[in-house]
Amino acid sequence: MQKFTKITLLLLLISSCVGSGFAQTEAIKSMNVINPDAIKATMTYLSDDLLEGRQPGTKGFSLASKYVESRFMALGLKPGIEGKSYIQKVPLRKATVVENESNLTLINNGKEENLVYGKHFLASPNFNKQSSEIEAPLVFIGFGVHAPELGHDDYQGIDVKGKIVVLLSGSPEKLNANERAYFSNNTIKFNDAIQRGAVGVISLSVPTGRSTFDAAVKRAKQGSFKWLDANGVPKDGFSELKGIVTLNNEYADKLFANSAKTMQDVFAEAKAGKPQAFPLNLNAKIKVKINYKAIEGLVVKFRAGRYQKLWVDNVVAIGNSAG
Repeated sequence: MQKFTKITLLLLLISSCVGSGFAQTEAIKSMNVINPDAIKATMTYLSDDLLEGRQPGTKGFSLASKYVESRFMALGLKPGIEGKSYIQKVPLRKATVVENESNLTLINNGKEENLVYGKHFLASPNFNKQSSEIEAPLVFIGFGVHAPELGHDDYQGIDVKGKIVVLLSGSPEKLNANERAYFSNNTIKFNDAIQRGAVGVISLSVPTGRSTFDAAVKRAKQGSFKWLDANGVPKDGFSELKGIVTLNNEYADKLFANSAKTMQDVFAEAKAGKPQAFPLNLNAKIKVKINYKAIEGLVVKFRAGRYQKLWVDNVVAIGNSAG
C-alpha cells in the first residue's frame, strides 16, 4: 500500500477542524465531526497509481498539488501567497547516483576489496559536487548519538577527525519515544559527525528480522531531492561528508574483521543500549558520481478565510505531496 502523505494528513486535519469552532476546549467535540468517507476519498485519490508516485517534477505531482489547491478553495481558505495564489514555486535539485561510476572499496593492510553497488552497498547522492571521492580510516561509533545528558555518548574516547564513521541506524531503546525520534534523524547524526571532523559515513541497519535493503535499492533509483536557497545552496547538503553509503547487513561482518568485536557483539550491545566507539583497523575508499536535474517544486499555502476560529492561522504544506 502506498504511503499516507503529509498533504493527506493536512487535508484531513483541516476538514475536521473547519466548521467546528476549533477552540482548544472543543477538541473532543471536533473529533465527532470527522467524516470517515471524506478521509477515504482523500486517501484513495492521493494514493492512486494515476498520480505516478507524486514525485516532484512529474505530472502526478502537479495533479496532486491541484487537488490540494481545489480542496483549500472548497474549504473557504484564502490564498497564502499575497492573497492571490495558493502555490509558491520552490527550486529543487534532484540527484541520482550513477551506479556504474560509484564505488566502495575496503582496504585491509594494502589489500583492496571492491564491493558491488546494489548488492553490497548503496551510495547517497552528494548534492554539492557531482563527483566526490574520499579514502580514510574507519571507526565505529555505535548509533552515532551524542547525548551525555541522557547517559549515552557514542563519541566518548574516540577521535573521528579525518575518518569515515561507521554507525547504526536508529537510536538506543533506553531513550524515550521523542528522544529516539530526534536522535534517529540522520540530519542530527551527520551534523554531529561533521562537528567532530568526520569526512564520510557508512551506515548499517539494526537487525529487525526482515531485510529492507532490496527495497532501499529500488527507492534509490528514483533519486533524491533537496531544496535550494537563494544562492543555489542545497539545504542539509552535508558538504563536509565526501561519501555517505549504506552497507547491506548481510556483508557487514567485513567491516569488523580486524576489530576486537564481531558484528554480533556490536548488535547485542546496541540492543542493550551501551555506547560503543572503537577503530575498525580498516580503510575505505568511497567514490560517488551524481547526475543533477533542476526541478521546480511547489509549496501550497493558505490563510484562514471565513473560519476565524480555525486553530491555526497559517499552515504551510510543503509541496511534497509525494509523501
